[in-house]
Amino acid sequence: MSGRFAIRIFLISSLYAILYFAYNHFSLTGSLMLPESSWVAVLYVICFVNLAALSGSWLLSLLKSSLDINGNTYRFLIVGTMSVAWIILMSVLGGWIFKILFLKNISVDEISETYPGFIAQGLVLGIFTAIIFTVLDHSLESYNRLQKSQLTAKILLTQQLNLRFETLRNQISPHFLFNSLNTISSLIYRDTNLAEKFIRHLASVYQSVLDNYEYLVISLDKELALVEHYSYLMQVRFEKAFYIDIELPDDPEKSCVPPLSIQMLVENAIKHNQLSQETPLRVRVFTTGDSIVVQNNCIGNPQHLKIGKDLYQKPDKGKPQGVGLQNIKDRYTLLSNKPVSITRDQYFSVSLPLIPADESATLYK
Repeated sequence: MSGRFAIRIFLISSLYAILYFAYNHFSLTGSLMLPESSWVAVLYVICFVNLAALSGSWLLSLLKSSLDINGNTYRFLIVGTMSVAWIILMSVLGGWIFKILFLKNISVDEISETYPGFIAQGLVLGIFTAIIFTVLDHSLESYNRLQKSQLTAKILLTQQLNLRFETLRNQISPHFLFNSLNTISSLIYRDTNLAEKFIRHLASVYQSVLDNYEYLVISLDKELALVEHYSYLMQVRFEKAFYIDIELPDDPEKSCVPPLSIQMLVENAIKHNQLSQETPLRVRVFTTGDSIVVQNNCIGNPQHLKIGKDLYQKPDKGKPQGVGLQNIKDRYTLLSNKPVSITRDQYFSVSLPLIPADESATLYK
């Protein structure tokens, strides 16, 4: 229980105790004027009501946390029942202590005969107070849960937008475009037909990026189509230093993945290995169970690679490593309760959970 909440309980309980005592005193005497000796009784009522309220709030908070009450109906019933029981218990206990302290010479029977209905009135007021408290507690809990859910939804949306923007920025980076233009420039003089195919595949890559990056997930067939276009560019660029084998699953349109996720893993395999025609990089994309795996052989740290007479440097020095993979893991954290699996042995394998197409619609709600 926080200090601010305890102060709030204290103020409300004190006001309630004063009003409760004034109502009872007026109903018994017909006047609100108190003799000097009654102020001690007022102070007692205020202290006892505050003690009962603070201890009751503490016990109810423990009850809620221990039972983990999620359903609104169960929460209302349990809190209401416990509140009524607690207030009745405190009313009886407080009345008994009050009698001992201030009404020593008057028996309970005499109180009932002199002030008929007084005891029943106190119990009714206690139960009525418990009902009001339960309704207010339920309303505040519901409002707080609504506020938290709305805030969580906004945070998740912001994270998704940031991750998708980061993915788009990485894919259309000047480094990728610069290497592609260099490749086109060298192909124009050697093989115009190959240069034309390269340009078409490059256009298809960017078209796919622009068409799909705004979505949370896309169908597996669309993602693998992008991977095929991107892989064609890399195979032309690196010639016999890069090979890829894509095993298309049955009904790829029935499964979804985050856009650019598989493509980013293929790109990472190229960035983080030292390619050469003597030790080529081999990437395999295949499905197993309800996951799709991107696997590549490990052939050393990336520095330079030489293909023919051309020397390539990759990746940019000083650029943080593992950013793309972390981006994929973060996106899956927001989309699925199944984690991304990473295996490092003689192969580097990343397993991405497949999201069924019929479940993907719920991600947009």
